[in-house]
Amino acid sequence: MTIIDDRMVKRYLQGTIDKVFKILPLYEEENQTLKDYINSLIIELKGFVSVYGSVGVEEYMSVISTLQGLQNIIDKKGNQPTVKREIFKSIETINKIYNMLEGG
Repeated sequence: MTIIDDRMVKRYLQGTIDKVFKILPLYEEENQTLKDYINSLIIELKGFVSVYGSVGVEEYMSVISTLQGLQNIIDKKGNQPTVKREIFKSIETINKIYNMLEGG
C-alpha cells in the first residue's frame, strides 16, 4: 500500500491546477474533446477525494460541482466570461486546499 504524504498531494494539486486551466484554451478553440476532457477530470478528482479525503473535501467537491456545471454551458458560444470566471474560481479553490496543507 502506498502512503500518500502532503508533499505528494501538493504536487498533485499543482498538476490539477494545470489540468483545470487547460479547459479555457480548449473551450476557446471549440475543441470537440472538451466534454470528454472535463468528464475525465471529474472522474479523477472524485477518485482523489475517495483516496485522499482528509483535507479540503468540501473545497474539492466545489471544484467537482463547478466542472460538472461547466459541462452544461460549454456547448454554447458566448459563455467565455462565465467559463473563465469558473475556471479561475476553481483554481483559487485548489490553491486554498494547497494552503490548508501548508497550515495556512
